[in-house]
This record gives sequence, C-alpha cells and structure tokens, in this order.
Amino acid sequence: MRDSRPLLIALIVVLAAVGIFYQQRDASRRRAARVEEPAPADSFPDADQDGAPDALPVRRLAENPDALPALDAVAAAGGYAAWQAGPAFAVDIEEVYFDDRGLIHDERTSHLVMTRRDPPRFVLASADGRSRLGIGSGGPWFAEKGGNGLWAPAFPPGVEDDAGLRDVAQRTSWLHRLPFVLGDVGVNLEGSLTGDPADSLLHLVARRPAAPGDTARARIDLAFDPTSHHLVACRYLDTIPVLLVQFDDFRGEGPGQPLRPHRWSLFEENAAGEEPRRVLEMRLGDIDWSAAPLAPEFEPPSN
Repeated sequence: MRDSRPLLIALIVVLAAVGIFYQQRDASRRRAARVEEPAPADSFPDADQDGAPDALPVRRLAENPDALPALDAVAAAGGYAAWQAGPAFAVDIEEVYFDDRGLIHDERTSHLVMTRRDPPRFVLASADGRSRLGIGSGGPWFAEKGGNGLWAPAFPPGVEDDAGLRDVAQRTSWLHRLPFVLGDVGVNLEGSLTGDPADSLLHLVARRPAAPGDTARARIDLAFDPTSHHLVACRYLDTIPVLLVQFDDFRGEGPGQPLRPHRWSLFEENAAGEEPRRVLEMRLGDIDWSAAPLAPEFEPPSN
C-alpha cells in the first residue's frame, strides 16, 4: 500500500498557509478601520521650542540659513503657538513726546486692540475718545471727533496724505506683531548690513511688501540680542529721517503667554555722526491676551 503521509503533511501545510493569509488580511482590515492615534508632539519639528508642531511661518524661518536670529527671537518671545492661541490682544499705552531739547512736551494715553492672526486688523483709540487710527476691511483709516460731536476722516498729526496714513498704519501693525510676522509670506530676511566691530548685536535686514498703493518696499534693519535672543531694535532705512525703534522691558503676563517688550523708544537719525533724537517713548501696561473683538471694532466710526 502506498504511504499517504506525505500527501497528508502537504495538505496540512496548505491549510495552515491559507489560514495565516486570511488571518493577516483580517488584521490589516482592522488596522485600517481603526482611527489612527496622533503621533506624539516631540516627533514633529519644533524649531521655535513651543511644544507644538511648527506653523508655516516658523518653517519658513527654519528653512532660511540667514534667519536664525529671527527664529531664536520667536522662541524667546514664547513661541508661535502662544501667539496664535487667541484671536487678538488689547493693551493700554502711555505715550510721552519729547521736543528738540529732549524735554517732555506732551503726554497721551491710548488703548490698542489688535489681531494676532491674519488679516492684520487693529484700532488705536485715544483715551479722551476724540481720535482713532486703525486698519479695517477697507484698509488704513484715521478719524477725529469734531466740536459738534461728529466723526470725520482726517490725518494723524504729522501725516499729510493717504500714503503717509498707510505707512503709519502699516508700521503700527508691523511693530506690534513682531517678531512673529518675520516668517510671513512676502517678508525676505537677508544678512547683516552693519560692519561695526563695536556692535555686539546680531543684525538682519527685512524687506517687506509696501502698503497697498505704494511703490517702494520697506527695508528694516533688525537687531537681536545674542544673549536673550530678543529683537531689541528696528531701524527703518528708507525713511527721511531714518527712524529707530528700540524695545526693552520684556516680560509676560502669565505662563504660556507671549513675552513682549513693554517699553518702546522712537528716535530720529538726521545725519551721520549725530546723536539720534528721542521723539517718543511708549509704555505698555499689562496685555489682555483674552481679547475677542468683533469685526466692526476695526472699522471707521460712524455718526
């Protein structure tokens, strides 16, 4: 009689292989049907050290070898996630103006509300309720309340035309949103201009788009402290006179909230070799990071 054991063994092997195939197929189907769990946060790039996956502006900075000081400044300011955590912020500002002799000739108080996410919107209202500057859906605007109690379009002090108004409004928005806007589309960061060996700061030159209707792009020299990594100065290279804004008193209002400069000083540089003339000092109060304004607040006031 012929031995049937080899045939039986072959049959067992075939049945086992078929069983394993169906078992693996069912397991694959179960894995595909299961909702994938998110990967741990530390598996994502985190160049700004905020514990969250890098947003697109941060990735732009990380991809630019020249932009390391700007990337470090975003991290030193609390990271992009802290900046994007809410829709807007609000703060009271004390403004102190100086004359040519360096003496105080005017003091004002104003209230600023500004968005933290695009598109940029803000309103800067004087404490006496008689003037407002802002950027709304129709662009920059300024309004004053007349003696009759009615609002009318106007220009801020020292501004003579629409181009000047656009420049003032865009500069206000730009400065209050630094350093988080340095990774925005259209902002190009280049290497340092300064060659002064006595200058210990790190420098980049930012080229940003002009305000709508303008023909020139703004060039701004950015200075960073190599120890604290904060952005400590902005020098507007194309203004006449050259404008220099210095920042200090960096602090935050609480854990997980951005660290911002709470004192700003504005200088004019009229000629090479001359000491810059201090024009304005702004002192910011505690910042309200929970502000959630309605869109109409950024539009020109109506009567």
